[in-house]
Amino acid sequence: MNAYYEMLLDFFDKNSKDANSFINCEVFPFDEDLTHKDKYFDCLKMPDDQIDTLVVQVAQTLFASFYKLLKVAMKDQLPGGLFYVASPELSAETLSVIPHNKLPERAFGMLDFMVRFRPNASILTNESFITLSFNKTHEWLDSLPKEARDKLLTDARKQGRVLRGKFKLRCSEIKKKRLESLKKKQEAVRKKKENSFKKKEKQTSEVIFYGLWQSSSVADDILRSITKTSEKRKALIAQLRFRQNVLKQYVKDKKIFNASVKGKALSIEALTENVKKLIEEAASKDVSENIQQRSSRMPILVGKKVPHTFNEGTFTAKVISTVPGFPDYYNLIHDN
Repeated sequence: MNAYYEMLLDFFDKNSKDANSFINCEVFPFDEDLTHKDKYFDCLKMPDDQIDTLVVQVAQTLFASFYKLLKVAMKDQLPGGLFYVASPELSAETLSVIPHNKLPERAFGMLDFMVRFRPNASILTNESFITLSFNKTHEWLDSLPKEARDKLLTDARKQGRVLRGKFKLRCSEIKKKRLESLKKKQEAVRKKKENSFKKKEKQTSEVIFYGLWQSSSVADDILRSITKTSEKRKALIAQLRFRQNVLKQYVKDKKIFNASVKGKALSIEALTENVKKLIEEAASKDVSENIQQRSSRMPILVGKKVPHTFNEGTFTAKVISTVPGFPDYYNLIHDN
């Protein structure tokens, strides 16, 4: 097949630069006698002034893509590849390898029939039947003398219990490995959720300290009250991270959550502008509708009193409003 891959690659390369000969059916990737020429072939080669120019451009684009794909996918079979020139050792090693997949397809077809025909049969029974059929063991047994054949069948029956024991052990090992793999995946998911929770907990604690800014005027007032530039940056980043990871605010451009660009930290003015944009977008109609679709449809609690539990105890709070754009989150005022 290596020669065919090389011919096909050369064909793609040439026609990616000029596909006119291909459109006119003058060139073929392989020997011309492999092409079936009939009425459909004659129809394809008929000139058409309206679309021929466009077809040539499309064909050249496709051939360029095919060239890159084949060069990567079959690199080991192309010149310079690992299997382009097979060594005598490799050739001897692969002598028994069939050049097609007919045999495995037959095996799967037979297994499919047996599973439907007798669904209660064990895997070992089906495996033994397929092996017996494909290895032509029955023909070999028939060619043996009666005494030798009977002895082999008797020995095989005696080994049946041992084989069934080995099969059960193999199934047990497979089940054990699958269970170990499942536990590893579950542990990875658990750790991921735990890390996500800790991250959200930290970001929530930071935003509690500065408060969740829900209007541009509130943002300006709080920033004016902070004297240190580093503290302002920390407060602004806390607002961005909380809206991104905890509130999961929908935005058209996720770059608005970035605190830096190409390794360079954004200025306080740029961060402030991004936070204000998020505040404004949270209350906009299209974003609110998107948030509503993702809402878990919690009951409306505005105007009602609810118990609010902290580490120090449970306190009564009044729900005064929802966070603009986030119907699952509420603003509370505590009695004490």
